[in-house]
Amino acid sequence: MQTTQPTRRVVARRPAPRSTEDARAVELAQLQRRFRASYMILEKNDKAMSVKIEITPSDPDFPYELEALSLHIHIPAEYPAVRCSIQVTNPEISRGFARNLEKGFEQHQAAQSNHRTLVQEMAWLDNNMETLLQEPPAPTIRFVSNTVSKEPPATMAPPPPAAVEKTSPPAKHYALEEIQDAKVKREAEIRKLKAQFRNELSDISRDSMTTVLLIKLPLDANCLFKEELGGTINIEMEIPAHYPMNPCRIKIVNAVNLATWRAQSVEQGFANRSFVSPATLFQQLNWLNTNLNTLLDVPAPSNPSVIKTQVPTAHTSPPTTHHVQSSGVQHSLDESLRKDKKIYVERPLDPVPKAETPPLKINGDDHGSDEASQQESDDDEISIKMASTSVSATPQQVRSGTEIRFPDIRLENVALLRCARMFLMVKCNRCHNTVEVENIVPDQAAVDSASNGSEKHQRWLPCPTCSSLIGALFKGNYLHNNSITLGLLQLASCTPFDLLPSTYIATCTNCMEPHIPIKLTVHDQPKSTVCRNCHSKMSIGIPNSQFVRIGSGTGSKELRADPAVLQLKKKKQPMQELGLVVGQPLPHQGACEHYRKSRRWFRFSCCNRIHPCDRCHDEKEDHKAELAKMHVCGYCSREFTSSKSICACGQEPGKYHAGTFWEGGEGTRNKKIMSRKDKHKYSGSPFKTASKKQQRVGEAGKMATKNKSKQEADKST
Repeated sequence: MQTTQPTRRVVARRPAPRSTEDARAVELAQLQRRFRASYMILEKNDKAMSVKIEITPSDPDFPYELEALSLHIHIPAEYPAVRCSIQVTNPEISRGFARNLEKGFEQHQAAQSNHRTLVQEMAWLDNNMETLLQEPPAPTIRFVSNTVSKEPPATMAPPPPAAVEKTSPPAKHYALEEIQDAKVKREAEIRKLKAQFRNELSDISRDSMTTVLLIKLPLDANCLFKEELGGTINIEMEIPAHYPMNPCRIKIVNAVNLATWRAQSVEQGFANRSFVSPATLFQQLNWLNTNLNTLLDVPAPSNPSVIKTQVPTAHTSPPTTHHVQSSGVQHSLDESLRKDKKIYVERPLDPVPKAETPPLKINGDDHGSDEASQQESDDDEISIKMASTSVSATPQQVRSGTEIRFPDIRLENVALLRCARMFLMVKCNRCHNTVEVENIVPDQAAVDSASNGSEKHQRWLPCPTCSSLIGALFKGNYLHNNSITLGLLQLASCTPFDLLPSTYIATCTNCMEPHIPIKLTVHDQPKSTVCRNCHSKMSIGIPNSQFVRIGSGTGSKELRADPAVLQLKKKKQPMQELGLVVGQPLPHQGACEHYRKSRRWFRFSCCNRIHPCDRCHDEKEDHKAELAKMHVCGYCSREFTSSKSICACGQEPGKYHAGTFWEGGEGTRNKKIMSRKDKHKYSGSPFKTASKKQQRVGEAGKMATKNKSKQEADKST
């Protein structure tokens, strides 16, 4: 019998994975899947390939107003053996900051020892985008053509004046001893400045005339322009050779997202300060950091194309006609900085109906007695102002909206108080849900007018529940001892609900200098601070607040927005109560979906906001809830501290009896739901079973036993 040999199996090699065959194609496919919405091939040939993507910042707290980072990625054919490169194409990002992103990406690739895919590299760029944008802009070169036509066209307008004009004072001669003393003080202050700012200071240039230092000054926690400046403000300090006899100057470097007139306001204010008040370099930087909000928060110039920089000088020699300011203007500037300040606060106008008679006109064009008019008393000036407000050239409209009042405000050593940034909680008219409106900048110019004010002060946002547009405009006012009105609030499609912790600026009574912005909270303890100028103690307390409706509506008609964006409702909405009305119960008497039997709301100390419970707080806020020290009664909407168990209405919203026992009278007293194990359930009941123990014991028991035995004997016989 012939036996067959078993067939031998041929061992085949495992196929190589696709990633080892063409890693470049695999990574490009991954990049296309990751950025599918913005992926676009710009150029593709045998040498390289260029694609375009847009990276949306994943950080929810990204400080810059950048919707997406547009990139052009250049991937060579030898990738991954040869590294790829990127190019930032956002028009709103200046070339210096774009170069920082590109250079940071190149340095990151060079520092990596292991290969990372394109998706991983883009993820690294997304995570480090904020850090790279905070660096000073890289130096760039701009080529400007100097060919100018001799004869401009007939239709061409005359060239505008120079944007910035600076005066160059003639050199002043000093004694040799003064120069030596100034040199010693100058070097000592520079050493102290370098010791104070070790990692934030670097030398840009140093010669016999000036020394230029680049300082990264960290911003104060209450700075209102962190989004425009980032975490720090980069300034170039120019220290002359004869400092401190000649004042120093500064220049803001990271002013890409900052308006030009704001940056020039800071530079001009620092120049005036260094000229009037001699101080050390560190003291001047400290003053700059303290008063940065005041210097930046200035109105825009009427003609932004012509901006003149007035640089105070240390001499009084008459300049030429091309200079911006003369010696008389400089002298008046110095005197105005030294003399006492006068602040005029206009009285808030009451609702005035339209005038039916033609108004009178006051002619104030009398220029014959200018010198006599300057010497008039303040009483005449006040009377003229009152006359001008009572009799105007145009009829005034009725002010409508909601006034925010602090009836029991306490101001100690505070002359004026105004709101710089308001945070408000409103209730949507459509879905009745609360919406938080943040960073409402008051329109100080529209305080006494019935106009809608500047559109840049209006805040529009969609309701997160029903997507209806909500608008808010705040016309700020000054608070003092004779005024309790914070300002006029005009809302569209919503009503005010609660005033959240906001930023305020107080003016000291002694020196009349504005204080740095301070955050104040309603229903909180009085907050004390110290004036940075005269070191006087100031105290501000806001026990409560009120929303008072002025006029016939909420002022929504005076808010103007794009008709394509905002669609006003035609049918009249019912008037809603403003905020928490004392005497009326809360919605569902304080119950929520988490705690159905709760009869109170809570004001949490972490954010000073009202929520029905801690779980509602965690769902709507971005932080964990802390201990709530204030409660709101669900029966009467009164707010009281957690140490009190009984509200002013007599109810105990924090006490709920869910037991079925007597508990000494503190528990339930309803015998229907009382447990049968409790002796009070059947006490005093007429249907209770009577005891028969007396029939079984004692003499009666003996007689019953004898009778029972006799009956048994009779039956047996």
